[in-house]
Amino acid sequence: ADCFLTQMLGDNPTFVNLASGPHSLYINSFTIDDTALAPASTVPGEMLFTSLVRPQTEWMMIGDVSVQRAMEKPLTGPSMKVSYTQMHGKFFALLRQVKIGSFAGVKRIDFAAASKIPASLMVQVEDTKGNKFNSTIMVPGDAQANDYTLKLADFTVANDSKDPAAKLDLAQVKQLIVMDVSGFGGIEEKANTLWINKLR
Repeated sequence: ADCFLTQMLGDNPTFVNLASGPHSLYINSFTIDDTALAPASTVPGEMLFTSLVRPQTEWMMIGDVSVQRAMEKPLTGPSMKVSYTQMHGKFFALLRQVKIGSFAGVKRIDFAAASKIPASLMVQVEDTKGNKFNSTIMVPGDAQANDYTLKLADFTVANDSKDPAAKLDLAQVKQLIVMDVSGFGGIEEKANTLWINKLR
């Protein structure tokens, strides 16, 4: 875990609210079930990143954050319910690996989101060469549900991209990251819950 976080965060491991060093993981009531799951509802040519047909969300968490599958308002249908604390100088992130080549031809990323308190949400794609491109939106507070559309043509190269002059090659995208970067602004420390679904 330490090696992975070091590789991801480079010289800035303090950006996530996690202590370095050994950690313990306890697992209870672990079962394996071979019952077939219902397929996710998609349309031809669509990539669905939040199928949520399994109890787990299939996203990797970065930072002191908990994620669970929820069937509650403010969003309609199954969603990722993300609980964490906004803190100055810290961020939380959800990471999803993407099959190389599957982003070719994608024009936009759509999703629904709601947040208990205002959140600055960054969506980032990274290619196989370590180049990163992102777009940031403001999600209002009061658990107000909204639909968002991010055009990939509007994504800009990230400050920590390996090549600051790189151009986005969708055929080489290897992962998708959703981050709350509110901590990089002047905020008070507050607990937050963020709901996301229909990410496609």
